[in-house]
Amino acid sequence: FHFSREFKRTTGKTPHQYLMKFRVDRAKTLLAQSEMPLIEVGLRSGFSHQSHFTRLFRRLTGTTPQAYRVLFQT
Repeated sequence: FHFSREFKRTTGKTPHQYLMKFRVDRAKTLLAQSEMPLIEVGLRSGFSHQSHFTRLFRRLTGTTPQAYRVLFQT
């Protein structure tokens, strides 16, 4: 409990929120820089299944992984 409280005081986020944001940021990078399937992006980013990946990605970014890839692919 002490770790969680201090972590939130320092970063402004709970450890779980921080980890989910980190995973979504990793997924954004993979989506923009590769053509790998969405399921593979989700797994490599640390999500256990694609529906969890898609749901969380949409909640944090406001768009789906596929739409993000189309908009931001280089």
